Amino acid sequence: MARHVSRYAHGVVRFLREEDGPTVTEYAIMIALIVLVSVAVISSMGTKVNTTYETLRDNVPSAP
Repeated sequence: MARHVSRYAHGVVRFLREEDGPTVTEYAIMIALIVLVSVAVISSMGTKVNTTYETLRDNVPSAP
């Protein structure tokens, strides 16, 4: 058991010393921001498209 903890601790220390750790964190933050902006834009566009279709529905006469 002590061997596993030692390997784990060594892996954590190595991860923290390498520069890949901060890079992964930066990418995760960028992806999260991109997702948030995308959801906001898609939501806004969906509302506008829905309003446009409702206006068309209300203004186009029905077929006899």
